This record gives sequence, structure tokens and C-alpha cells, in this order.
Amino acid sequence: MHFGEYYDILETIYLKWGYDMLSLYLAMVDTDEDRSFVEMLYTKYQRDMYGVAFGIFHNKSDAEDAVHESFLRIVENLDKIKLISADKLRYYLVIISRNTSLNLLNKKNNKYEPVRDDLVTLEDPERIEDIIDAKLGVDKIKGYIHKLKETDFEVIYMWLILELSSAEIATILNISLGAARQRLHKAKKNLRIIIESEENDE
Repeated sequence: MHFGEYYDILETIYLKWGYDMLSLYLAMVDTDEDRSFVEMLYTKYQRDMYGVAFGIFHNKSDAEDAVHESFLRIVENLDKIKLISADKLRYYLVIISRNTSLNLLNKKNNKYEPVRDDLVTLEDPERIEDIIDAKLGVDKIKGYIHKLKETDFEVIYMWLILELSSAEIATILNISLGAARQRLHKAKKNLRIIIESEENDE
């Protein structure tokens, strides 16, 4: 069989799998509005979620299982998901996929180290890096982050609030690891400038 034909067959299988899974999720919700919302989430963010899961498992089967488990959670918590602003949805679903993948990996390795529920983690960051004084408080830090320009806000939000690594950020943004590190370094510097400026004015 020619390689191109083999690739086409694999692509067809992948697309069929995705269609079958989407059909399942749509059948789990009651209203046309919710079905449209779930379909939008799956169409726009499934590949980002798969990319993060694959980066953890390094194999297609486990990554697909993680995305499936993630979407089951999403559908089960749809009312909460619908409250998230449109500009945060991508980050939120990616962290669900990441945490679900880590939990599945721990179970697979017989480790009992559950990752905290992402429905809580998003609003309650577990740690603050050295560039930020912990005594500032979560609300104040979030206020400073929102003063960043969009490109800086994007990487800082993923790094600081969602606690993603440079490699995970690179996967989500579809850029090289070096580019992700460079953007994060620049964003950290700009955040430091904002914090020092605001704190000195008080």
C-alpha cells in the first residue's frame, strides 16, 4: 500500500472516531442550545486538548482516552463551563485535559496522586512564582495580569494561573519551545515592571 493511501485511511479513522465521540456528547445534553455549545467546544478546542494529552502520554490511544474523559467531565459540568468568558475557554479546557491526563497517568502507574479539580484550580492558583511577592494576594495578582497587553497576558495566564510548562504553552500556541520561552521571559519582565510601578505608587 502506498504511504499516502495508508495516511488517508488513518485520517479517515481519526475523523470517524471524533465524529462518533461528538455524537455521544451531543446525546448527553437536552437542549439545542447546549448541543450547539458542546459542538462548538469540541470543534474549536478538541485538537488543543489532544495536543496537551499527547504531550503527556506520547501515544495516540491514551491521549484519545484522556480527551474523551475530559469531555465527559465538561458535559457533566456544562452549566459551570457556560459561565466562563469566551476568551478564557481555551485555557480552561486545556487545563481540564492536562489534569485529566495526569490523573489517568497516575492511575496507570498505580500512583495515588490525584491532580486537584480544575473547576477549583482555575480560581485558586496553588503557587506563585518567585517574580511575585506572595503577600500581594491572588486578587491583586490577577489585577496586575489583566494590565498586560494581550500577547503577554496569554502566556502569563497559562504559566501562572493554569501552571502550564513552557513546553505545554508551546503546544497550545503552536510555536517552538524556544519561542514560548522567549515570550514568557518577556512577559515576566513586563509583569514585574507593572507590579513594581503599582506597588511604588501606593
